[in-house]
This record gives sequence, structure tokens and C-alpha cells, in this order.
Amino acid sequence: DLNTVPDDPTITSLYFDNPQFDLYTQKVARAPEAGSLRLRWTGNLRDKPAIFLEKKVVTDDDRSREVKVQLKQKHVKEFLDGEYRFDKKVHRMENMGNGESEQAEAFKKDVDELQSFIKEHNLQPMLRANYTRTAFQIPGDDRIRISLDTNLALIREDALDELRPCRDADEWHRRDIDDAGMEYPFQSIRTGEIARFPHGLLEIKIRGDVARSAEWVKDLMVSHLVKEAPRFSKFVHGVAQLFEDYVNSFPFWLGELESDIRRDPETAFHEEQERLAKRAEDDMAVGSFLGGKTPSTRHIVGSPVQMFTETGQSR
Repeated sequence: DLNTVPDDPTITSLYFDNPQFDLYTQKVARAPEAGSLRLRWTGNLRDKPAIFLEKKVVTDDDRSREVKVQLKQKHVKEFLDGEYRFDKKVHRMENMGNGESEQAEAFKKDVDELQSFIKEHNLQPMLRANYTRTAFQIPGDDRIRISLDTNLALIREDALDELRPCRDADEWHRRDIDDAGMEYPFQSIRTGEIARFPHGLLEIKIRGDVARSAEWVKDLMVSHLVKEAPRFSKFVHGVAQLFEDYVNSFPFWLGELESDIRRDPETAFHEEQERLAKRAEDDMAVGSFLGGKTPSTRHIVGSPVQMFTETGQSR
């Protein structure tokens, strides 16, 4: 049996961009080495959770590289402004010896990369994603990991309108949300500053060939309960929904989300049977062309399968 984690934590991600939305535009265009930056924490900011600043770069082969540091709340603004550089921590690491000096160099490099990225692109918090995550995994076996994100709210976090900024330009986050400990559905947020996502997001991460061929995973992926969502991004979706007057390009999935993703179970079953029969037919045709050799299938590892799923939320 799959076990769920005891509590389903609320996760907050604050995504950064500049007023020209360069990071968004590069991500929609799938530009090589497109990068994104976010602050992430679990639970309520009033409870002083660990805060992580993460830069993610998607490489040409659809894999990703991540640079991450953990920050205390009191140091977040200073770090974003390039004034806080973990000097005490680095000094401590350098003095410890035992290979720690190498770690200190690597850590300093990460700090430099993050602060240069922020400064070079004039990055500031633009969008908040808040959602509840339920994680599923067979105990002691991480070959198949599934996460289900529900109650996803995308909220403007920018200070673009000087007369009515969503976030005080001198703060790194929206104090109105965090000081009051606001939770989903964020009723007091003004219309136009929030988009409540109508579906759940199911993500399947698979490691190894045995896990990839698990029948129940295949059944789930082709069932009437889900609709595949390749390359879906909370950041891209939120910007497209809430900053449409500021951007010129939009993700391909936007139109699909306007229709109901639910399908009749019988129809879904027949469609899958037809798809399998067609694939078997194509394999036979290619096999005869190659002199009886069945073509090998190549799996791209590194990109989890993402799908929209119905969660019973009101539309």
C-alpha cells in the first residue's frame, strides 16, 4: 500500500522576474539554459519556517540544475540586495579544515551565482504560488514518487503599479498575507490579484526501468481521471493569468484549461485500447521494414510526468 505523509503541508513559492518578464518569456520560448528563481517555505511564515532560495536552470536535454541556499527571515532582504553573504558561516567552514575549505569555496560560488543572477536581471518577487501537497511513496522504495498539489492559488506579489502596489516595494514579501496568516481560498485578496487553479496537479517521478514498466502507473497515466500536462509550470501559468497586459507570449496549455478535463471512463478505456492497437500495428510495420527487428524505445529520464486531475473544487 502507498502511504501518505501524516500532514499535508501548505507550500509557498515566491517566483522572481523583472518588470520586462524576461525569465517568463525565455521559459515560454523554451530558450536554452532558461533560468528561474524562487523563495520557498512550508507552512506559515509567522512560525519561522526554513526559507530556501532556489535557482533552477533547465538544460538542453530537459534535465535541470539547481543552486540553493537556506536563509533566515531576517537575512532574506539583505541577501536579495547583495548585502548579506554568509560571511560568518563561510569563515567557520574555512577554519574547520577536514575538506571543509573546499565546501566553503563551493558555497561561496553558489552565493555569488545567486546574487549575480538577481543583480544582472534586476529580479524581484512577482508571483506567489500557494498549494497543499500530498506525497505518496511505497515505504523504503523511492523508484516511484507521486505528489498531488491541490488548492493552488496564484497571487500577484509585484510592486509594478507604484500607486497601488501588491507588495510594498521595500519588503521582500506581501505582509498583508503573511502577517495575518491568510490561507486558501484567500478571500480578502482583491479580484485581479489572484487566480485559483481549477484542477489538481499530479506529478509522477520514476527511477529505473522496473518502475517505468509498472502496470498500475501506466493505468493511472491513461485513465479518465487525469489529463497530461507536459512542461506545465506554476510560474508560467500564474504570470499568463495575472500579468497578461505585461507579456506578449503565452503557454500552449492555456486554451485547454478552459474546457472540462473530465472524461467518461468507458470512452477513456476505448481510446486507450485504440491507441495500443495502433502502436502495435506501427511497431509491426516498422519491424517488417527493419527485417523483423522491433525498434527500441528511448526514455528521457529527468522530466517527471505532470498531469491535471479533477479535485472536486468549485469552478
